[in-house]
Amino acid sequence: MHIGGRAEASAATWGLYFSGRVNFAAIVDSLKAQHGLGDANTALLSGCSAGAIGAFHSVDFLAEHLPSTNVRGAPQAGWFFPNISVFPAWEKDEYVPPYDPKTAGLYNSSGSLSARCQADYGESSYLCFSEDVAFKYLTSLVHVGENAADSQ
Repeated sequence: MHIGGRAEASAATWGLYFSGRVNFAAIVDSLKAQHGLGDANTALLSGCSAGAIGAFHSVDFLAEHLPSTNVRGAPQAGWFFPNISVFPAWEKDEYVPPYDPKTAGLYNSSGSLSARCQADYGESSYLCFSEDVAFKYLTSLVHVGENAADSQ
């Protein structure tokens, strides 16, 4: 998953890692060490669909790791509206959103979600995965590009 922190695969994760945040951190470190990313004046983090969800939840992480850089986000088609759906499966509650408590534990994403959001939501902190909730906790500026039905 794009913000997952699971560095070990197991039978409980079907042999998958869900380590998007781990990968992103390694990429940022590599770009800083090998290509001077830490000296950049401006950085723009973007993504589409699932990549946009990752951008929402990673723009502040990037800003923290590039303190001298003007970091902005531009997520495209990643803000899903579970109560406004054009997909029949969603209307029948057959869709399990990625911010369900079961999937939040599977991804091990708590380290990638806003600490302030998690503190405010307590036992319901898995809701911080949803852009509806997480957006107000962003400290970086973002320009959201959205459509009613993702990018397809």
